[in-house]
Amino acid sequence: MDFDKLAAPLVQVYEEITDQILENIARHFNTGKGLPTIDWQMRKLAEMGQLRQENIRIIARKTRQNPELIRIALENAAGQALKHAEPELKEAVRRGYLHDGGPLEASKGVERVFTSYQQQAEDTANLVNTVMLDSGMQSYRRVVSDVVQYEQAAMAVTQVGAAQNILNTETGKVITGVSSRQEALRRAIKRMADNGLTGFVDRGGHNWQPETYINMDIRSTCGNVATEAVFARNEDYGNDLFWVTVKAAARPLCYPWQGKVISRNDRSGYVEDLDGNRVEIIPISSTSYGEPAGLYGINCGHVPPNVFIPGLGKVRGEIPDEAENNARYAESQEQRGLERRIRYAKREAATLEAAGLDAADAREKVKAAQADMRAFINRTGRTRRSDREQIGG
Repeated sequence: MDFDKLAAPLVQVYEEITDQILENIARHFNTGKGLPTIDWQMRKLAEMGQLRQENIRIIARKTRQNPELIRIALENAAGQALKHAEPELKEAVRRGYLHDGGPLEASKGVERVFTSYQQQAEDTANLVNTVMLDSGMQSYRRVVSDVVQYEQAAMAVTQVGAAQNILNTETGKVITGVSSRQEALRRAIKRMADNGLTGFVDRGGHNWQPETYINMDIRSTCGNVATEAVFARNEDYGNDLFWVTVKAAARPLCYPWQGKVISRNDRSGYVEDLDGNRVEIIPISSTSYGEPAGLYGINCGHVPPNVFIPGLGKVRGEIPDEAENNARYAESQEQRGLERRIRYAKREAATLEAAGLDAADAREKVKAAQADMRAFINRTGRTRRSDREQIGG
């Protein structure tokens, strides 16, 4: 299942919010550059109310379609999963292997899955909205504080040098690395762009950038809906057996279970497949199911589960060599890292330009990261995903 495609519309919303908030913050520093430090600080702090209202409008405008985007993503996830499962279940009924599960649209189990996860996704999105607003204000205050500290440090070095007749203004520039308001702003805004919006902490205590968290969450939710909808629909028919897809670049916690038949009801034993071969049933509790990086977990490529009917089912696909599998998985993670490098460099350039500052170094970073990506693609033969390298507009 293509989680990128399912999640893309909602993920794009939050990437655009992040970029627009950071650029909006930067624009507020494109004025008053000639004021003395204290006057500049007071003016910038006085602008916080206006900035907050502007950011509220950005978030409200961008997220008004969230419920619809979430609904479509989850409906597509469930629909794609059940599109493959339903015909197999109906065929098993026709042959007398299972009892009739009734019309799909009347399935209470599938309905409960969808309703529960949709509400959960909407609640998470609303929480992320609040975190992004607060994080934007924290980022703004941090830039003001950083600039003031830079300038005060530069002034202190210069004053000490003058008193001792040892340091001149030029030496002060070298020691502090800050020779002007322009340079102080460039450093502070670059730091802000590098950090992005921060401050979202999940239940496990892990810190996330809000747009990264919403990306992970909607992918995870789509996977959960696809998996749980298939489980619920099979329960309607009285089946609890599934076989795990065989694929390249499986995650380490998923690899051992490829090609295995698992029981949702946690039973064990043996059954026969379509060809009369004896197949072991593995209780789902003995797999990595339930772990974030485990079977059917976040971004798992084995979603949705495949229906297995004793006497009718057959496990398909050749399990790849483990070393080869791990190498392909490592390549996929390397590519994700290069994509992030390109996006972050583009964000830095756009934010500096919004503040009226020189972004030449950041543009060079973009070129260097893109060159590394081209070299990686040439070396591995993987498909480049340019859509993952873009920043929001």
